[in-house]
Formats: sequence, C-alpha cells, structure tokens
Amino acid sequence: MQPYIGVSTPPIQSTQITSTSNATTTSTSDVLMTGMTVTPIAGTYLVLFSAVVQQNDAGNSATVSIYSAGVQDPASVRDFAPFDGGTLSAVNASCVCAIQGVYTVNGSQVIQVEWHVSAGTGTVFQRNLILIKIG
Repeated sequence: MQPYIGVSTPPIQSTQITSTSNATTTSTSDVLMTGMTVTPIAGTYLVLFSAVVQQNDAGNSATVSIYSAGVQDPASVRDFAPFDGGTLSAVNASCVCAIQGVYTVNGSQVIQVEWHVSAGTGTVFQRNLILIKIG
C-alpha cells in the first residue's frame, strides 16, 4: 500500500505546564490549582493531569477535577482522603492523582484544574497539565 501522495500530516501540537512548587488550599469550594490553567487555540484536546496530593486532616478529603470553558467535567472528579484514624492512621498521606479527558474549546476558553478540601489543608506537590491537540 502506498502512502497518500501530496498529503502531509501536521505536527502534533502539545502544551505542557509543570510546577514543582508546593501549593495549598483550605477552600471548601473549588478554586484554581496554582499554575494549572491554559487557554489553548481552538480545537479538540486530550488533556492529561497528574499530581501528588495530600490532605492533612484524617477523615476529610481533597477533591481535584478538570474544568473546560468554566464547566466542571463530572467524569474528572477525583477524591482523596487519608485514613479515618485508629492505630494505622496515616494523616498527611500523599496520593497520586491522575485525570484524563477529551475537551473541545473555541480558542478563548480555558482548560484548568481546580480543587478543594472538605476540611483542613490540602497540599499539592509536583504536578503536570498536558494538552495534546487531536482535532
């Protein structure tokens, strides 16, 4: 089979935002995770987010999700909570968070990661937000 003559494949367009500085929140409603926002050109993107998240209050949680054009993607919601107490309690246990999804934006819409805690303080450590244009 011969390749298509005269047709070129455009290079993959991607964006990566990385932060290694710690960020914290005590907000009980969603707020922007420090540094995790981008306004890509119009198109459809595979969005990949990963981070190390910690919640310092046993029995309470930290919740992370992706927003596109100001709307939370319910399928992206990830909830993390340390043990509820007892002999093996692990308050301040860190969890690895990984979220992915496909989002279409018009060139002026933001893709961002937001988070909140149910109580106490949440801390996020190393984190990456990667967008790969697929359409």
